Amino acid sequence: MLVRFSVTIYNKYWKRCTRQTLLSLNPNVPADIRDLGTSMKAATIWLDPREMKERPLLEKFLSDMTPGQSVLLGWWHEERAGIGIATSHGLSTIPSDFYNNATVYAGFPREIQPAPVPKRKPLENKVYVAMFLSDGDNIQYCQHKMCKLWDNPLRGTFPINWTVSPGLSELGPGLLNYYYGTASDKDCLVSGPSGMGYSLIYDELNNVWHASDRKTIEEYTRLTERYLRKSGLRIITVWDRMNMDQMGAYADNCRYLSGATLEDWKVAPPVKPARCNGRIAFIGNRPCYTEHVEDMYMEWEESIKSFDGKEPLFYTSQGVSWNMGPEQMAKLQVMFDSIERNRVEICRADHFFSLYNEANGLSFNILMLDNVKVHTDDGSDSETIADGSFGRKYSWKASAKGDRQITFDLGKEYFIDRYIISHPSAGGEDKSMNSHAFSMETSTDMKEWHEVEKTTTVKGDFSDSDFESHTARYVRLTVKGCIKDGYARIADIEIYGKIIN
Repeated sequence: MLVRFSVTIYNKYWKRCTRQTLLSLNPNVPADIRDLGTSMKAATIWLDPREMKERPLLEKFLSDMTPGQSVLLGWWHEERAGIGIATSHGLSTIPSDFYNNATVYAGFPREIQPAPVPKRKPLENKVYVAMFLSDGDNIQYCQHKMCKLWDNPLRGTFPINWTVSPGLSELGPGLLNYYYGTASDKDCLVSGPSGMGYSLIYDELNNVWHASDRKTIEEYTRLTERYLRKSGLRIITVWDRMNMDQMGAYADNCRYLSGATLEDWKVAPPVKPARCNGRIAFIGNRPCYTEHVEDMYMEWEESIKSFDGKEPLFYTSQGVSWNMGPEQMAKLQVMFDSIERNRVEICRADHFFSLYNEANGLSFNILMLDNVKVHTDDGSDSETIADGSFGRKYSWKASAKGDRQITFDLGKEYFIDRYIISHPSAGGEDKSMNSHAFSMETSTDMKEWHEVEKTTTVKGDFSDSDFESHTARYVRLTVKGCIKDGYARIADIEIYGKIIN
């Protein structure tokens, strides 16, 4: 019956649909997402890719959709088969079959206001651990279960990396802003698998490649980049594994990405850390998707006990949010301290990957360090210039009757090679409020300056540029006011570089 119904949809109505979205929904589930699907002119089907009578028709629907532009909403008969077949077509799924009041939540203002990122401490020879909580790709989890975990009084007493969906920037911007607005310095929001919607590049549990080459995920990673920038998320938990070529797609196309984890289910050789483009690290979660913090402790116990302190170690683990929360994760620090206090530091994911990159000679955002000094020529408040948020209320603004200058003292010399400037429009301001021009110079002594960039027309929400690596301790940014009201504005700035050994 359902197959005949889907055939009718395909033959008579599919050509009238936008094909930007396809809903896969169990007819027995009273999903509120149907209203949103109707408003988006989306078709609704319920086909099982494991059934040979249903799979060819499902393939027709998926083949008509456009990678990099289309996504699926809802859920599947079986997780890995459904997510897998969508991935093989370069598409991803946002789990949402129990997402309530979808049209209401999607109607909130879409100005995302990421929380500022606290400054991190200098790199030390200790064991660094990042703990992730799934299942943030599931937007009904973000709407229901995560809220309950978020209200736990132990939240904020130690670092937790909470997975959410970049798709919330459109499907639930109010939810995303709620979490950002109430986050503590210990709470870090990261992207659920494997970016903009759940994709399964390699199904390790069934030993199946759904995207065996880079081409299949090329447009998906481009789509992911757009939504990482929209949502302010910098870390991705990728399911399950990837080859180096596919990691390269993320590194090339997701320039906003700071790091990623992979799933190590222990049914194949261990996932070894990989590095791409001199800036992105991919590290395996061991254990991944565990229900017990004791599993996390036992995974790293021996290596922590035998740690010689000669160079830092880095480990990531992932817990199942349906069975684990702040109360359970609080036990982990106690367990680690029982070995030796201060030997293990549990940290935010953005700090973790910054520390990892510094330790391994990769490029990292130097302005995240707590010893960087910022000076403005007019004495305006400098705290928001490089606070890690492009949000409207965290932006820097100064009267600009003339040019405004911001000088950064990095504390010591680095090989610097890249900058990212977030303009006010990234946080919801009209593009006319962006400073219309800027230049950047570097110096080793504050006397001789070398110009690395000069832009006379700012385009887009972000200015993201690589330049020839060179030695510098000081960076000077000269900003011209916007044409409309003369004020100079910068939502955020990042300066990337590598340590000099």
